[in-house]
Amino acid sequence: MKLKGKKIAFFNALPHHGRFLFPVAEAAEREGAEILFFTTLVDYPYELDVMKRRFKCKFLVEYINEETKEKISRVHNQLLSEWMKINFTWHGFRHWSLFQQHRSLTRNVEDYFCLEQLILKEKPSLFITLHEMNPWGKQIGHLTKKYDIPFITLQEGDYYNPMINFTTHTEYSLINLLWGNLTRNTLVGHNCSFYKLAIIGNTHIDEAVKTYTTPTYVRKIKEELSIPKGKKVLSFLLNIFWGATAEKAVWESLISGLKDKEIFCIFKWHPQVTYAAYEEIKKIILSIMPDASVVFSYDPYKVLAVSDYCVVMGKTTLGVEALAFGKPLFDLYNIIDGEEYYRNLGVAQPVSPAGNWEALFNTIKDGVPDNIKETAQKYVENVFYRLDGKSTHRALEVVKHIFDVRAERDINTGKYLTFDNRHVSGKVSFIIPSGQDLFPLLATVKSIAENTAFTDYEMIIAANSAEIKLNIENTFEGLKTVFIESNNVAVLYNTGAAISEGEFLIFLLPGVLYLKDGSVLDCIKRVGIAGFPLYNSDLTPFNLGTGIDFNFTPYPVTKAGGEVLFISSMLFGISRAALEVLGGFDDNIAYFIIDACLRAKELGFSTEYLTESMGIVLKPPSFISLADFRFDAGQWKAPLKFFAKWYRKLEKNDDYMEYAKEMLNT
Repeated sequence: MKLKGKKIAFFNALPHHGRFLFPVAEAAEREGAEILFFTTLVDYPYELDVMKRRFKCKFLVEYINEETKEKISRVHNQLLSEWMKINFTWHGFRHWSLFQQHRSLTRNVEDYFCLEQLILKEKPSLFITLHEMNPWGKQIGHLTKKYDIPFITLQEGDYYNPMINFTTHTEYSLINLLWGNLTRNTLVGHNCSFYKLAIIGNTHIDEAVKTYTTPTYVRKIKEELSIPKGKKVLSFLLNIFWGATAEKAVWESLISGLKDKEIFCIFKWHPQVTYAAYEEIKKIILSIMPDASVVFSYDPYKVLAVSDYCVVMGKTTLGVEALAFGKPLFDLYNIIDGEEYYRNLGVAQPVSPAGNWEALFNTIKDGVPDNIKETAQKYVENVFYRLDGKSTHRALEVVKHIFDVRAERDINTGKYLTFDNRHVSGKVSFIIPSGQDLFPLLATVKSIAENTAFTDYEMIIAANSAEIKLNIENTFEGLKTVFIESNNVAVLYNTGAAISEGEFLIFLLPGVLYLKDGSVLDCIKRVGIAGFPLYNSDLTPFNLGTGIDFNFTPYPVTKAGGEVLFISSMLFGISRAALEVLGGFDDNIAYFIIDACLRAKELGFSTEYLTESMGIVLKPPSFISLADFRFDAGQWKAPLKFFAKWYRKLEKNDDYMEYAKEMLNT
């Protein structure tokens, strides 16, 4: 019951949202959490699915009061005044009538302030939504940031097409829980925050494959759909474009060749096709094949569970989900552009043009070709990480980790470093991790010896290579060395600092050349922490400091004039007094130097950047490996700790046009 006393708010919209959210909500409730679902008033009754699960569901408008009404009226009028100035400046707005534009603006203003009132009244401990790419996701994100409430998002579907809105997938989320590597690569390619993307698997299909495919459950579904005994079930999984195709001749050519076979056909409509279009085309199909089953909002996994074979009609998430259920997949071309996406991936056999069922009949007779089986299995692993029934458990572990970080944040008693020696007044300690490459380390040591003007200083090598430690000891006299087997820079810095004697400590990575002391000691004495700008050997900027991007994620500023908010961990100075108060650098958090600066600020210290000093990056460090954010690797914890701890203190760069310019130009 680790979640006892926590209230988790879930936003639910379309039915395919709920199927991913409900397993997490049910598991959290079993752990003691209070669950609150909320939704908005739109054309579709979003609340019905929540009520079927017996969760409490509230409409946003239920939170309106006199104060909220006043805010809505005032902001609505202000927004309309601004909107009138830009409405005719871009031709794209013509896609929506003035009525539709007004309706959308009105609804969003109302929902925003009602959501704010929900937060003030319900006091949720955490928000979870399927994604943040729609208006409600952005409203939740903006308000959770304002009120310092953790915000988790999941994944909507199989992201098989590049879409500009993917660039906003990690804007406000503390962490984004994904199905697998394929989606992660897609979102990274859309400039999403690398450090917010954790892979846990699919929270619905993971459990559904086991539940839906039991003999008892399959029998129940077949009764629901009136599937005759002894017939093979062939399911058609339509994308949006096929779902809007109302030409009878097209459907006639597609399914007439199946009418005399021992095959029962199910047509599963795409949820974003209008219901009117569905009803129209359903009549056409039933006029050709009266015994077929044509379903709209029916649970798609029930369809997959009873299917013997599946035909994917254009790109749709159900294509890869059918493979996860172990169903042989056939690919009918996308009616818009003729693409055979799943065939091209090597995971499906072609049944194009419409009416060409040779591959299906051969598979019924001889089974799926081995090369298709093998490719499909690898593809499923890339999309879904693991189908082991534990994705929901993994999601809850993420939730618990956030609450653990928040509890620790409020106590703030971290101790990561104990000094072995008393400090010597005025002495400077240079602390350098060794890395695994001797050459850049030697260059750094040499640059300090040649360029520092300090008379009382020491150099300490925190070696994570026994071979390099021995080499250094045999090459230089007077250097202190200490060995620790770790690639964690914070660990190496702490280890070196522990044996230091300096009143002032300067940390730098191997491959960074130290050029000039400048006013570093005066700066450290005055504020506590001093940062150095870093340049390439041709004096172009390498790292002028750290900024915060569109996704609230730290990034190195590499252009003059960029907004610098924090220092770089590659070269900086700090007083021993400040480091003692901090207890050292947190070695279990991402962006440890930003964490240290923010903690220092709370304790009365501040940070300044030196302008007359700098470092030259001869060679970037070689001992920092690329993070693996698959859940079981555990490396998602460090960045999540940073975001859960400091989100309230981070201010983002809100220039979306600059952030997404590469995507906008394609």
